[in-house]
Amino acid sequence: MNSSQLKYKSSRRRRRRTGALGRSFIAVCAIGIAVLLFTKPPALIGMLGPGNAQGIQEPGQANEPGLPASEPQHLVSPLEEKRRERVSQLAETPHELGKVPIIMYHVIGEPESEWVRTPDNLRRDLERYYELGYSLVPLQAYLKGEIDLPEGVSPLVITFDDATIGQFRFVTRHYVEDDGARKPMEHKVPDPDCAVGILLEFSRKHPGFGHAATFFVDFPAPFEVPGEVRDKLNFLLECGMEIGNHTYNHRNLPDVPADVIQTELGKLSADIQKLTGQRPMSLALPYGSYPRDPDNKQYLLAGEYQGDAYENLGVLLVGAEPAPSPFHVALNRAAIPRVRGSEEELSKWLSYLDSSGTRYVSDGNVGTIAVPEGELDKIAPKFVDRFDLIVITGQS
Repeated sequence: MNSSQLKYKSSRRRRRRTGALGRSFIAVCAIGIAVLLFTKPPALIGMLGPGNAQGIQEPGQANEPGLPASEPQHLVSPLEEKRRERVSQLAETPHELGKVPIIMYHVIGEPESEWVRTPDNLRRDLERYYELGYSLVPLQAYLKGEIDLPEGVSPLVITFDDATIGQFRFVTRHYVEDDGARKPMEHKVPDPDCAVGILLEFSRKHPGFGHAATFFVDFPAPFEVPGEVRDKLNFLLECGMEIGNHTYNHRNLPDVPADVIQTELGKLSADIQKLTGQRPMSLALPYGSYPRDPDNKQYLLAGEYQGDAYENLGVLLVGAEPAPSPFHVALNRAAIPRVRGSEEELSKWLSYLDSSGTRYVSDGNVGTIAVPEGELDKIAPKFVDRFDLIVITGQS
């Protein structure tokens, strides 16, 4: 994309994307950095390493879009090469009013079915997301409009409903690694075939992807082992993952009164706080069902239980389609759609987002919103004064 295709507008300041000469200068600098990486000691490479575990670059990193800057070219795998090519293409047309896939998984186990994803297929899903140029972002970052990704990378949110055992299972390990040596020590770690173990391992191999995920739990025993509830919930939070509200008893809500709705949501919120010190800030509706009484829908977003207030920044549906951009005026926080994590639904919607050009693509700057010229009126008013707007001409 040449400089004439972009026009930057802002109520506070005007900026212009670097032109061809500037890009040539950047290319020369990139070559110089590559030379340093091959000639300097490993300590320097470490200083130029990847961003944090959520797949979000730290300020000041000089990474190529979506890839760790420290990875030498000759070590790039075919998967990394495909991602690099895709991210480079997407960086030409940033679109931060585009749609964001929020993936909904339930059971991770055997055999594969409509609501069951096998561990191997979950691994393949992560590879597919990565190859297509997606990185995981926390659900809370999406809900707050705080998506911080490299240029050309698209956000993707992963969620798990029902807190089933295949999502998070501990196994006992009898050693720890210490400077390459194994020392005897019995402790619990995530099973490498459960969802948490799979996410952490994939993130370790591909730091630019991250491992953010939200687990919508219900009680009395999230992840089905009563004696491990506290340890598992705190482990998730310590890893930067999130815990969401799925009602205390997985209650179907259409015909229950207001006090029962508040008990179901408020009791779970209070118990999570007792166990972890944090409250869930999002809700996934069991069975995707709303209260029939319109007056009771307000309690999905906020309410009170035994004198304690609870709040949800977003209410997620069961299935449907990719979600609107957090900046889009069409986003209804009380009804956020998701994509079911099945082969058919994933293939359909990921293909649609690519072929239609409607996917969210980051411009690489957390302080701006890149908007196609014809969609300025689709920005939610509350974001207009919070961000600088980058108006992209020649893109519909």
